[in-house]
Amino acid sequence: MMDKPHYSEDLPSTKKTTGRKKQSSPDSLWTFLIVIGLILIVFGMVSLAYLLLGMPSLGSGFTPGDPTATPPGENITDPNYLAGKTAYDAGRYQEVIARMNDVIKINPDLAPTYWYRGMANWYLGNNQEAMNDMQQALKLDPDYALAYADRGLVYSTLGDSERAMADWQKALSLDPSLAKVHYNIGVAYEKEGNYRQALHAFETALEIDPSRANTWKNQGIAQFELGQFEDCIDSAAKAIELQDDLWGSYYVRGTCHAFLGEYEEAITYLNVYIREEPNDACGWQNRGSAYRFLGNKRQADSDLRRAEALRNCE
Repeated sequence: MMDKPHYSEDLPSTKKTTGRKKQSSPDSLWTFLIVIGLILIVFGMVSLAYLLLGMPSLGSGFTPGDPTATPPGENITDPNYLAGKTAYDAGRYQEVIARMNDVIKINPDLAPTYWYRGMANWYLGNNQEAMNDMQQALKLDPDYALAYADRGLVYSTLGDSERAMADWQKALSLDPSLAKVHYNIGVAYEKEGNYRQALHAFETALEIDPSRANTWKNQGIAQFELGQFEDCIDSAAKAIELQDDLWGSYYVRGTCHAFLGEYEEAITYLNVYIREEPNDACGWQNRGSAYRFLGNKRQADSDLRRAEALRNCE
């Protein structure tokens, strides 16, 4: 889960002045106090909204590179290689490994066979085997952008964010059209709390390929964290348009509506999220907060009790 933003409620210190003080009339003094009171009320409501509402990571995990993005392997005609590619597209990763093993026995010098086997191993959770395959692919083809992209993915899975970022930057230096690499860089920045850099990476990814719903959703999260709530709603709406079962997009949109004071719209989208993800405390917490701002204490208390019982919104 992504950390919630924290905002100080300390008022700025008053500035000391010297010299003669100008006398204020009683009317102007009351006007001044009323204005200050209104400012404090608005400030308090905004601060309360930030304390009650928040944005989790929503499964914003890294994504493997697109195997169609670079040409290596397009001229390989080995039947096992072609069958392995088909199996990869179908998610039959054990078959991918078996097929690529058969190819490697005959010809061990084809870098794409190691990429496919490495990605199959990564999907199966065999991270060290995946790393070994990506290393071998790069040994055979030092300019294999996709192998850098997905060795970075393996490094990230192993918790080595520095080497992951270095590999992703190398991949983009060889092939800047790898949209998913820009996306992965955005996710990495988002996890670090560097939302401006994350937003830039997501924007670049969407310029290359605007058809990926997950990128729109994560762009919405970055916009939320930067206080760009209207843009956040637009991004989440686009994600929902592209993939209406990407449930985190409903959470993002609902939460951003809430921060704009559009509590009924917020509840509409949070209802969808809660229906599909009933064990996420954040959905209950944010819907409860929206109900509280609408004055529906009974429903607010019910939702917030449910969030407290789940205790997994951080």
